Amino acid sequence: MKKLDQNKFNIKLGYTVRKLREERQLSRFTLAEISGVNEKYLGKIERGECSASAYILKKISSGLAIQLSNLLNEI
Repeated sequence: MKKLDQNKFNIKLGYTVRKLREERQLSRFTLAEISGVNEKYLGKIERGECSASAYILKKISSGLAIQLSNLLNEI
């Protein structure tokens, strides 16, 4: 299995979250409200600037109406 470093993982995760959000025609503000995640923090996640905990990823996946496992499989 190929090793994925933390920075590359964060970038891929952020790209995936943004792609899924845009596919659902949600603004970052709307997803933040639905998921209960701070909008600025969500922006940092989407830009790959920070690592998100499993709890935050669960909240985001719920806001996107997908299973957390499906979100992670998209990466």
